[in-house]
Amino acid sequence: MEWTDDVARGAWIGERTHWGSTVTGTVPAGYDRYARVFHPVPVSRLVTDPDELAAMPVPSGCPEDLRDAPRYAEEQWTWARTAEALGGTMHATAQWQSITGNADGFATLPDGRNVGQTREGRLPPDQLAALVRLLPTTTPDDLTVGVWVGWGELNAGSSGAALFFPASASRRERLRAEEQWRREREEALDPAVASAVHRRRGLLELPNREYVLLSTTVTELTDPTWPERAGIGWMNGDGPMPALVWPSDRAWCIGSEIDFDSTLVGGTAEAIAAVTRSDAVEALIVRPDDDLGAFADHVNG
Repeated sequence: MEWTDDVARGAWIGERTHWGSTVTGTVPAGYDRYARVFHPVPVSRLVTDPDELAAMPVPSGCPEDLRDAPRYAEEQWTWARTAEALGGTMHATAQWQSITGNADGFATLPDGRNVGQTREGRLPPDQLAALVRLLPTTTPDDLTVGVWVGWGELNAGSSGAALFFPASASRRERLRAEEQWRREREEALDPAVASAVHRRRGLLELPNREYVLLSTTVTELTDPTWPERAGIGWMNGDGPMPALVWPSDRAWCIGSEIDFDSTLVGGTAEAIAAVTRSDAVEALIVRPDDDLGAFADHVNG
């Protein structure tokens, strides 16, 4: 995967999109069908049973005297499963706050499980890989990835992640840890990407958004570990994900608007049918003019 300043390869997207909360405000108009891929829901439960605790992996750095203490087990649910558990209705234009009934997107299930917020603007690497596998193209060796420039990991001057220290940590230990973090962060970011973002040059400009572009292939994107080698600021298994992905034959386009808790994809009727039938992602058919704004869920209220 390499940085490219060939912004002409993305000009067609600007010609076929518009600013707004409808489907074609994120992915280009003109495709046969569109699907909405729902980002997974983090669900946790407190584990207190000694036998179950013994079978769980011990968190890195956990003190010896806390290894048997209660801790949370994490899992991922679909929107449909979560909506059913909360008494809501799953549908193509559902909104997460309407399903949970809370403005902050959090909820507690009747059995005590905690439902967290879905990640906005970020489809997990394994699900993006599964999605790309489902979408045929005649140009598998010529794909473009667009990453929104507003991610903190792409901006050298941003504060980035907060560092936490035990109360007993000395000033020297804190400074050493901060220096190591800065060094790791610098190593995780391709200098060409950092320069493009800092200088605001060679970026794809769309309404109210700018993207740094990377050239890639289907083979690379279908390997979920690619972000760790892409030079886009990934550290400790987390970091930015593409806002746009498309092949040069424009057979399809994937869009993850930074403020949306779902990803949109346009393509042929056959390709979109394959996406909605897949067990690897949770997806439903949407129309080009469907509204996905925060108040668009007229079923759950």
